[in-house]
Amino acid sequence: MSSSSDDAAIDADEFWEDSQDESSIRADSPIKISTDYRRGATIRTNISPSKFIFKQLTSIPEDFFKQRMEMSIHKLRKENDEQIKSVKLVVRNKTRKELKSAVDEIRAQFEKEVFLIKQEHDKMKEEISKKNKEIMLIAEYMIDQETMITQNRLQTLFKVEEVDKTAEIFAEEKQLKKDLGVLKVQIDAMKEAIKDYTNDTVQSASKVKELDQEIAFILSRNRQELKELEVYLEGRVTKAMEERDKIREEFETYKKSGWKELEDKEVSCRRQRDIIIALQSELKKAKSILNNPRLKLRVHEKLKDYLDEYERESNESPATLPNRTAIPSRRSKTVEKRNTFTSKTNYDYSAKHGSFNDNSTDFPKSQLKKPMTNDNTHRSRLSES
Repeated sequence: MSSSSDDAAIDADEFWEDSQDESSIRADSPIKISTDYRRGATIRTNISPSKFIFKQLTSIPEDFFKQRMEMSIHKLRKENDEQIKSVKLVVRNKTRKELKSAVDEIRAQFEKEVFLIKQEHDKMKEEISKKNKEIMLIAEYMIDQETMITQNRLQTLFKVEEVDKTAEIFAEEKQLKKDLGVLKVQIDAMKEAIKDYTNDTVQSASKVKELDQEIAFILSRNRQELKELEVYLEGRVTKAMEERDKIREEFETYKKSGWKELEDKEVSCRRQRDIIIALQSELKKAKSILNNPRLKLRVHEKLKDYLDEYERESNESPATLPNRTAIPSRRSKTVEKRNTFTSKTNYDYSAKHGSFNDNSTDFPKSQLKKPMTNDNTHRSRLSES
């Protein structure tokens, strides 16, 4: 059982082993950008915005997106390897705990039965040995008695001369007859005792045989229980393998869905990068237009008119202040023209590249805001000019 579990663990490790070279995946590898992008587009260059964006996109290395995809796949695989190892450890510990208690109970019962049988077997052996010793003593005693009887018989057979029997001889014969009667009674008792002992030995032998049969039955029953336990363990192992296959299939489906999600994110990032590059080029063009001296002079003239109008309105009396809104001013016209111009440019750009308010863009709005100046700064600039 341990060898099969080790083989399964080795197969799982070989299955989840990463076949790619991790040295080729570097998270901190900088993006190589061409010198054209560092140089930037100026107003003197004749490159169109679409060609400029295409040129900047083509200058990005080809392996950049591939490396990012490989990094994400490697992270997903590492996380799922740790999850599978934890699941395997939990399943293995549960099966060990469940099976250890069952095996300990079976082992304790088996040891108890064997111990009791051994004790009974030892007792029977001691009884048989005692009976055998007693039988040997009785046999020796009977041999001695038979030798004495044969000697007496031989003496009576080979006796030729008849001796005059005296009172002593009669008394001795009488005593011998008494002893012979006593010996016969003892011999009969010994024979009965021997029969009893032989019966006891036969019974003890049959009992020992029964005990041996019972031991064999217990051993066969324990073998059957061990076989059933092995079958149960194999079923648990197959179930664990099925769970592992199910987890592996879920991981494959998750990997596929994660791949699709990564592709969608890459497409959205690429789109945002294109929008950012286009906005940067538009900002550079706007800065170059604002730095034009003719446009600066026109702005100064409009600001001068605005300051004159503001001073004239401030010098008016408080009674004429409510009618101030009815007087048309050049500033309102210029503001209206500027608003119409910006709305038109925003509409044209949104039709080509998408809206500025798209939630997918990450371009900072602080770069689109112009610095606000008050009237004092305008006056100081006009005085300097």
